[in-house]
Amino acid sequence: VLGVERDATEAQIRAAYRRRALELHPDRQAADEEGVATERFQRLQASYQLLSDAHERAWFDRNREAILAAAAGGPAPPRSVPAAAGGSSRDALAEEEPEEMPLWP
Repeated sequence: VLGVERDATEAQIRAAYRRRALELHPDRQAADEEGVATERFQRLQASYQLLSDAHERAWFDRNREAILAAAAGGPAPPRSVPAAAGGSSRDALAEEEPEEMPLWP
């Protein structure tokens, strides 16, 4: 979507996003393409958010093949790996149900 290489730097990703945002912004598209233009622009924004966040980009790089397979109709990749399976304890904590916290003491 952004048209950058896999090893693109943050500056290259940001420049590509800005360039594509100017091209794909719904306000710059024909009225009959507005729904399609909005969808394209939202995909561009999601791609930029994923690639500009180091944690999300690392996850994407680890799961790239599964993500592409899911886009083609296969199963979706897991969002995290339990600590027992080699993931971080942070990933394991993210999978636990949050404790209910009382609003007042």
